[in-house]
Amino acid sequence: MPSLPETIHLIYEPVMLLGSPKDEAYSHYVWDTLPMLWSLDKVRNWCGKILLSGSRPDYQIALLAALGISPEQIIFRDSEKEIVECPLLVVPGYMSVNNNVIRREGLSVLQRLARTNDGSPRPPGPRRIFVDRGGDRSAIRRLTNEDQIWAILSALGFVRVSPGLISLEQKRDLFGAAEFVVGQYG
Repeated sequence: MPSLPETIHLIYEPVMLLGSPKDEAYSHYVWDTLPMLWSLDKVRNWCGKILLSGSRPDYQIALLAALGISPEQIIFRDSEKEIVECPLLVVPGYMSVNNNVIRREGLSVLQRLARTNDGSPRPPGPRRIFVDRGGDRSAIRRLTNEDQIWAILSALGFVRVSPGLISLEQKRDLFGAAEFVVGQYG
């Protein structure tokens, strides 16, 4: 039987627990976890910290920064090695279920992500996008007939994109201007 963590991390300011069981997967973080930030809109004058799991993928920090949360507001915890104790803890409810259904309130957070930082118009880009699993996720859930699908879509004017290989700003511009987005589920 594993032993309990011995390190206790005391935090004396307000803390929001932000996380879901699948945070290491980008799509789950975007659809299942980020919408929880809707709760911050309901907490007046939030000046506390955001408590995240210890995995620390770069995209988590970039997405939070795009929503106005600075690195100084983020506390990472190692759930296997430490216990966190704080007098005021905000635990938001889930706004979505397994990348599938999302509540309107949670969707408002994702809509904020889609806006440009300065309100300027988006640069023109491709209107038809085929999303593939390029980069480090290319072997995961690969379409068995991807070449045939791509042949059809490219003839219809689609552009192939590997979201895992582009920045948050590029994703924002690309998908914000899209007319059609085609890709696999999951």
